[in-house]
Amino acid sequence: MDLMNTNVNASTNVNANTNTNTNTILNTNTNTNTSMNMNINTNAIQNSISSLTIEKFLEDLDKEYGDGIFTKYLNNFKEQEVDVLDIDNLKDSDWITLGIEKIGPRSKIIRALEKYNK
Repeated sequence: MDLMNTNVNASTNVNANTNTNTNTILNTNTNTNTSMNMNINTNAIQNSISSLTIEKFLEDLDKEYGDGIFTKYLNNFKEQEVDVLDIDNLKDSDWITLGIEKIGPRSKIIRALEKYNK
């Protein structure tokens, strides 16, 4: 009788190992799919920012904060050949060159750009 009990226990261990291996395979597949989705989302964000013109970007800010508040700087952006992708790299002196000396408008522009980067 002792011999039979030993055989039953061995079978139980084999089943447990089989289940563990199956779970590992499923987890690997799930992680691979997640990585693929993240790459697609990143590309979509980059495409939406690069296709956004400075004119449309400033017009959208005007819709949110009031007509002419941001589009009054449009010619300055065009004259300096600054597009939406350049905004992240602007220094204090660049903002002054664009005629945007106040902190409020600068921070609103930067916050609006961050919405596209999310």
